[in-house]
Amino acid sequence: MDMVDKRDSHNTNNQTVSDTSLLDKEAEDRERQARDLKAGLHPLKHKLVFWYTRRNPGVRTQTSYEESIKRLVDFSTVEGFWICYCHFARPSSLPSPTDLHLFKEGIRPLWEDSANCNGGKWIIRFKKAVSGRFWEDLVGLLW
Repeated sequence: MDMVDKRDSHNTNNQTVSDTSLLDKEAEDRERQARDLKAGLHPLKHKLVFWYTRRNPGVRTQTSYEESIKRLVDFSTVEGFWICYCHFARPSSLPSPTDLHLFKEGIRPLWEDSANCNGGKWIIRFKKAVSGRFWEDLVGLLW
């Protein structure tokens, strides 16, 4: 019986820490949104991060997938998105295969990230001539 009680207590403590972290994050997001609104910006619900991976097919490397993912930039307003996006190379001009990822702040584009444990993956291949337009439309839907 002691073991069950300790386990229940441990789970309750973990849940409390998790709930507190979530509440802190939500309060932080509300403060950020209020600051952005006051500054005349258009805040997004979540802070987002662009990630980049460039793979060389057929080339073995000592670098793990996790190490190859590069954080490009984060943003939390519509204006911030467009500032970043306007400076990116267009998808049609990137070498193949290149992966661009857009995730909420705090979530890495890895299966091992606990936020992705029930997630999925879309792989969409377009002709280079239309890839930029479809990418822009898709990214626009996410925020």
